[in-house]
Amino acid sequence: MMPKVNDATELAADEDVLDVKGAMALLKLGRNRVYQLCAANKIPHRRIGGVDGRRGEIRFSRAALLKWLEGDGTRAEEPAR
Repeated sequence: MMPKVNDATELAADEDVLDVKGAMALLKLGRNRVYQLCAANKIPHRRIGGVDGRRGEIRFSRAALLKWLEGDGTRAEEPAR
């Protein structure tokens, strides 16, 4: 059973990696808006496990989202690999 999303910060603070629902709670945005930001590459995210033409599930770093919020809203710089 999913916990109630009364305090987005408290919910997301326990997790370093968020799914779309976690990002929605942290950012206080709707599902469609989160997907739009990902599609436009305007929010830091990763796609995990894409196979057979599927794009994979979207995951977010909580730290990257918080850094993105502190900035001017542009895509956060990704660390070199």
